[in-house]
Parts: sequence; C-alpha cells; structure tokens
Amino acid sequence: MPGAIVSLHGSAFPQPEVDLWWDGSAKGMPVAPVAADGSFVVELQIPANAALGSHTIAVTLPGTKPGQMRRGDGVLATVSLDVVSGQPTPNATPSQPAPTPDVTPAPTRQETPAPTPAASHSHDPTPTPSASPSPSPGGGPDRVACTGYPERRVFLEVQSWWEGTNTDGMMAHVHAGTCFPLGQTVHGVLRLDTRITMHDSPGHLFALSTDLFTDGKGSGDNVYTNLNLDCTGTCQFWVTSYIDTRGAQDGWHEIRIKPRVRFADGRRQMTSTGWVVRTENGNPDGSSRDATGAVIGRGWYENAGYQNPDIRAMAPILGGPVSGSWTVNIRLGAGGGGFPPTFTAAYVDPDFHMGSEGWRVLARNGAYTGSLTVDTTRLANGAHRLVLRVESEHDGEMLDGITVLPFIVRN
Repeated sequence: MPGAIVSLHGSAFPQPEVDLWWDGSAKGMPVAPVAADGSFVVELQIPANAALGSHTIAVTLPGTKPGQMRRGDGVLATVSLDVVSGQPTPNATPSQPAPTPDVTPAPTRQETPAPTPAASHSHDPTPTPSASPSPSPGGGPDRVACTGYPERRVFLEVQSWWEGTNTDGMMAHVHAGTCFPLGQTVHGVLRLDTRITMHDSPGHLFALSTDLFTDGKGSGDNVYTNLNLDCTGTCQFWVTSYIDTRGAQDGWHEIRIKPRVRFADGRRQMTSTGWVVRTENGNPDGSSRDATGAVIGRGWYENAGYQNPDIRAMAPILGGPVSGSWTVNIRLGAGGGGFPPTFTAAYVDPDFHMGSEGWRVLARNGAYTGSLTVDTTRLANGAHRLVLRVESEHDGEMLDGITVLPFIVRN
C-alpha cells in the first residue's frame, strides 16, 4: 500500500553502491551500499502518492538516471511492484508482511554484438599464466606460457577499441600482448614476441614499434617494423623484435609497444604499453621512471587522444597468489589529448569478443581513481584476468583503452 516499507535484496552488483529509482524518480529513494560479495539489502518507502497498480524500481550505477547511459541506459536491474489499496502508513511497518522483492542484474552492457561462432571469429581469450604452450617457431621461448626467457616474465596485454564513421558500424579492435619482464633487470638486447590481434577492423595494420623510452636518460632504442596486414573477422599476428638496452643509463625505463593501424580516411589507431624494466649494462645511473612502476595501458586514435587504464604499481601483479579480499589502486582516465571519459569499469575474466563481460567489479560514469577490491573467494583457485577499461564518447565516435592483467587466486 502507499507509504508501506519494503525490503529490497540484490546480489552480484558492482561496488560500492547503487542508486534506486521509483518510476524514474529518485526522490525519497535511498542509496544502497553494496557489500564485498556484491549483495545489498535496503529498505525503502513506497511514495505516499503512489497510484494503485504496477510500478517499477530501477537499480542504476551511482549518479545515473535511467536512460542517461549510452548503452544499457544505466539500469543494472529492475523489479516490478504492485501497489494495492489501503491507508498510507508512513514510517510504519505494515500490518501484513511487506513484500521483499529480489533483484538480479539485468543483462550486462555489451559494446560489440556477440559474433556467431565461426572460423573467421574464433580466437583464444587473452592468455593467463596457465595458458597452453605456444613455442616460437623453430624452438625458443614459449610466447604465451612465458617460459624460456632469461628473466621472469608475465603475459600482459593492452587494447584499443574504436567506433566511428570509418569502421562500417563495427567496433574495431587492435590488441598487443607479450610475455614481458615487468619489474625485472634486463641487460643487452631484449627480445619481445608480440601478439597483435585485430577484430572487426576495416583498417590496415602497417607497423609495430617497440620503444625503450628513456626521456633523455641515455639513448633509447626504437625498433620500427613495417607490416602489410589486413584482417577479416579476428586475426592474430606474431612479430618478434629486439630492443638494444645498452644505450640507456642504468635504471628504470618504460617500454612502449605500439601496433599501428590506418583506416581508409587516413586516420590512425594505436594501442601502447607503459611497462617498466630496469636496465643494467654498466652505464651511469639515470632512471626515467619511478621504481614502483605503474602498469599503464593506452588506447589512442588520431584527433581523439589517449584513454589510459592504469594499475598504480607493479607489486599487485608480481606479488604472487592472492586470497580473500584483494585490493589494488587504479586510475581510469584520459591521457594526452583525450576527451573526458564517459564510462569506466573493471572486470574479472571477460571475453568481450564473444559477448561476455565476466564479473563486472566496478562501473562508473566518468573517470575513476581509487581502490578496487576483488573478493577472490567468489573465484575458483587458479589463473584469472583483471581487465581495466576507459571509454570516451565524443561527437558520435567512441574510443576505449583496455589493460589486461593476470593474477592467481589461492584461497
């Protein structure tokens, strides 16, 4: 009845809180704190002027009115509630048990329609530390399991997604992933085996550059590999490059791996890494990066700038297995020349190409800097992927930057 108190229960929602809306209005509706396990329980009062009949309670991302978000219109879930006749009883427990509707999330927000599984679209998801072996042709290191290299390595990946007038209505993806010696000391010539993935891209993959960025602290080696590759559906290309670290001053430096795509109108797309190593070749000291080493991903498009999803230190990726509540600090924001983000998120084990978001741990309208807590007790022991995403929509075009980070759960 109007004025009655009802209890709303939800599960599998993103932290830290969600908003409630009664028939599109938040007036008098509470904010619902979301527990670490994704659940919430909140009491709300049916408006005293509510008409008899069916009404809708919407659960949305914080600060998002139903209908505002570009896709999925910000609504995480809805529940219908029938208001029956009776006298208003504000702030009082009704004489009969109040309804306690359960809420489950609506279908998750999808950026690219899930393709029909076919040979042209089939591909392996981003590998985890336990991925199947993928040795280099003719022997040598395993390019996916990250064994056989002189240093400890971990498979990391960055992605750039672009949707505009030159993508034929699709969202064009370009990925760069490699076994990387994150936080390790390297000497002499460094080998990188880079896996470039293209998906739904009408662009032309024309180059890969691998750059030891020293910011004036010695001579950084920039290896530019000319390519001449196109793709229909989903394709993977492996490129091996060698960076000579001997010209850099000894210390912490960033390596930038950049596959470059050009579209028919001449505009270019690129993704870029911001991953640090320590060079040591008997040269004078001269770090160009902080030793704590933010793990930076960059999605870039010409005239749209960068969108950068970052984890703020290497330690969470290199610290070994995690258990219980695992907390990392992240920054999801624009990079140089980038438009303000319109959507940011964090996921565990998604496969976007096949239409799956996995577990969406965080979702925001706009940029986000702060902590992210993953309740690992919800996950099976073993290898998983944390995926950070920054999206900006401007003038009907959209750019996303993606970082894919491996972690292992052991509870």
